[in-house]
Amino acid sequence: MAPCPLVLSGTATSTRRAFTLIELLVVISIIALLIGILLPVLGSARETARMAKCLSNMRQMGISSVAYAGDYDDTLPTVGFSHGGETFPEQGAWFFLLQDYAGGTLHYRCPSDDSPAWDVPDGTGRLRRVGYATSFLHSGLTSSPTYQGLNVLHRVPRTSATVYIAELAEESPTGFATSDHFHPETWFGDPSTHDATIGLQLEIRQHAERANYTFLDGHAENAARSDIFEVDPAATLFNPLFVTNRVWADVAR
Repeated sequence: MAPCPLVLSGTATSTRRAFTLIELLVVISIIALLIGILLPVLGSARETARMAKCLSNMRQMGISSVAYAGDYDDTLPTVGFSHGGETFPEQGAWFFLLQDYAGGTLHYRCPSDDSPAWDVPDGTGRLRRVGYATSFLHSGLTSSPTYQGLNVLHRVPRTSATVYIAELAEESPTGFATSDHFHPETWFGDPSTHDATIGLQLEIRQHAERANYTFLDGHAENAARSDIFEVDPAATLFNPLFVTNRVWADVAR
């Protein structure tokens, strides 16, 4: 008996529907919205990571500073890079001296430091060699009796509340971008100009409107400028007065 032929009652067909223009625009808009939401988050996370790396580096600088002082009768290292017309012996610069105490692991540049002076000499004709600065009050080079002795740790009554290292200004018409120290004793004037005055020497908004600071006891903090130092309106040149003072402490008498 011959097999019955297979009879198909219909033909199955498949069709692929293309996106309409409106659907495509909606998808593109959603993707753009997601990118707009995620980019700031990713940028913030990236800056947080940079801040943490810089803070760790500055903490190591603080620990190395204390170790150095322990070997030199409690005396801190001095500065080495000039600004303006001043000159100092670069071979004695604090950053290079501390490298030996950190096993050569100190980084001279914060991951967020975009100073053009790394590649192009500033107005003084020098390149930037370190992105961090110590307070000149602790250099041992000041001629003012008010600040003499502040380079010896046991003469500073509140080492845990006294800033020693900060992040150096990336650009400065006064030469601080290629220096390695800052001058708190020159901060004075109208309170509305304090950010600009201090900003000639320090990068006070390096990390999301904040910056990193190392203290004389070796610890480091990330803080807003106003939580570290707030200059008193009565301050004058070489007579620093502070409302909030974590940058200068009287010598113990």
